[in-house]
Amino acid sequence: MDNQDRPTCSFLPWQFSLFLQGMCTVQPSSASVKSVEKLEKMFLSPPWKSMSFPKKMLPCWSPALYNGEKRRANKNVNQISTLVFDYDKPGWSPSRMADHLKGLSLAHAIHTTWSHTDEAPRYRVVLFLSRPVRTDEFLFVREAAVSLVGYTDGIDDLKDLARHYALPVRRTSSPFESHLEVSLPPLCVDSLMAENKEEQRQDSVDGEGPEYLLTPDTPLQISESGDEQTVQFL
Repeated sequence: MDNQDRPTCSFLPWQFSLFLQGMCTVQPSSASVKSVEKLEKMFLSPPWKSMSFPKKMLPCWSPALYNGEKRRANKNVNQISTLVFDYDKPGWSPSRMADHLKGLSLAHAIHTTWSHTDEAPRYRVVLFLSRPVRTDEFLFVREAAVSLVGYTDGIDDLKDLARHYALPVRRTSSPFESHLEVSLPPLCVDSLMAENKEEQRQDSVDGEGPEYLLTPDTPLQISESGDEQTVQFL
């Protein structure tokens, strides 16, 4: 595709972390994709690897972003740049999922993974975001995205902030399929968070209110005289 024919992409540059020495690598390297051409190369024309290549040695990437040269761990993650869902033996093919996400007007990438076969399909869905999500936003945004996509047959339930994934790769003598749609808008994080705040406000109006955690130091009024004691004395 000529550069003049490529769509513009509002979420670029897209930042992520690399672990080029394989799945056991713990030291992330910062990386970014600044053009649609590079995205196409990454997802649509990945390198070939032989059937005998050790899976654990595959170069990996992660949407987890780190401050400084920190080791891969949930506690060290600063932000998440994209949402990733793995589907293991789902009823939908990658192409059907791609059509579904187009219908939802979501920018995305899909590619089959190392263990994919025609008999036991496995593929990865990458949803691009309007902005990176903070760690305290991640679980809500992920669950909201799962609900929006609406198809959960075979979806993974892993929510580790620091999870990493093998980079797209074509395995010799194995089927490979990939899709990339960047002309559509990315998933709007701020809209999801605004909806969450509105739901919390409505719950408060309806009298449900937020739940509070009682700690040993929480003061409670326990007599008609108004005397207070803390939870630990009850």
